[in-house]
Amino acid sequence: MELPKRLHDLINLRYLDITGTCFKWMPLHMSKLRNLQKLSDFFLGNQHGSVIGELGELNDLHGSLFIHGLEHIVDHKDSERAKLKEKSCLDKLSLDWCGSGDTDDSQLEKKILASLQPNTNLKELVIHGYPGTEFPKWIGDNSFFNMVSLQLKGCKYCCKLPALGQLPSLKELRISRFDGLISIGTEFFGNETHFSAVTKSFPALEILRFEHMSAWEKWSHDADTGFRAFSQLRELHIQSCAKLTGDLPCNLPSLKLLIIADCNQLLCSLPTAPDLRVLNIQNCGNLEFPVHGPHCYLFLTSMYLLESFDSLKFLPLDLSPNLKSLDIWGCKNLEALTVSESDAASPPNLPSLRSVSIRHCPKLASFPKGALSAPKLTLLTINYCEKLKSLPEQMHLLMPSLKEVQLRGCPLMESSDVRPLRIRICDKLREEKQNLSDPIFASFKRLSPICSPSSR
Repeated sequence: MELPKRLHDLINLRYLDITGTCFKWMPLHMSKLRNLQKLSDFFLGNQHGSVIGELGELNDLHGSLFIHGLEHIVDHKDSERAKLKEKSCLDKLSLDWCGSGDTDDSQLEKKILASLQPNTNLKELVIHGYPGTEFPKWIGDNSFFNMVSLQLKGCKYCCKLPALGQLPSLKELRISRFDGLISIGTEFFGNETHFSAVTKSFPALEILRFEHMSAWEKWSHDADTGFRAFSQLRELHIQSCAKLTGDLPCNLPSLKLLIIADCNQLLCSLPTAPDLRVLNIQNCGNLEFPVHGPHCYLFLTSMYLLESFDSLKFLPLDLSPNLKSLDIWGCKNLEALTVSESDAASPPNLPSLRSVSIRHCPKLASFPKGALSAPKLTLLTINYCEKLKSLPEQMHLLMPSLKEVQLRGCPLMESSDVRPLRIRICDKLREEKQNLSDPIFASFKRLSPICSPSSR
């Protein structure tokens, strides 16, 4: 599929949206379309079609521009003729090297990217597949005062990130698939010449993502710089960074969402985050769980732990009075769920808790001793916790909203005063259930068939 060869005859054309297409090149003489205000994509071919320099005549482009096939540029003077720096009405620019990313001349690639510097009015920048080993200085320069979003993806030969900490309006930063990056140091926070005693790094950043960084081992934070960084950060995502050992930022006062997944070498503690709402940790066995007493995460509403925190033996349930959902999978050394001490007249209260799911915790033996109040709890799921013997006491009184209890693979479980809809594969319960006259079952609304052990 190709665009019409005589497209350039439409000299009054203002709008050309070819989003989602995969043309191999643009037709010749695109520079004649001087009235174009919207050009979604520009495809560079290998010895075919328009060269990138023809963009230089299109001075009235607005909105977003996606340039494909930058690997076909062989001279940085060609890319200079695109005059991207003069296109003050562009909001978003995407630069894509579509090939393998291999190059014989990293300095040439750096010159090409340097010549593609956009106007400082730009709001969003995406760079994908850049084959150079380092970035030109314009990326991260604080003159880009309007830039709110930056994505650097698939730059597999880059061994150092640009200094991005002084972009004054940057709200979202995504860095992924930097296969040659081993360490992120203090240079990431900004050019040292810009620093003063009160300078903040990433002063407006709200979302930070590191993804699929296969060689990344260390994230260094200068004590002063690190403390002043990320003051507005709301979301931190670190995923598939298998060699990362540390460190994480120590203090994130505005953080609401923390997701760390598939970082099994990560050895440090979680950041201090008093405003945290969602904690999602997966496959991070060496992480240390932060326990600072009851209500240490005052606003936490959801916690999901999957095969993480190998050192965790006792998990406090009263981390937050606002906790609504608790999911624990495969915490292999977890022995007990606990709460802070309280007097007998007032059992520990989990006022917001609605759902609890605990699966494949082979050493889990107990819930908190005594009664446990969870007035809004509707679902309790316990699967394959082979050492667990009993559920919390007085559940029919202190958990009045409970609608469903799902038990599976808990051979030592004894009967409890509860009204479950499903109970499965609990050998001890099966023996007691055979005597239906036992008063312990008087409050059961309905039982689904109890599966045999072979149904595991």
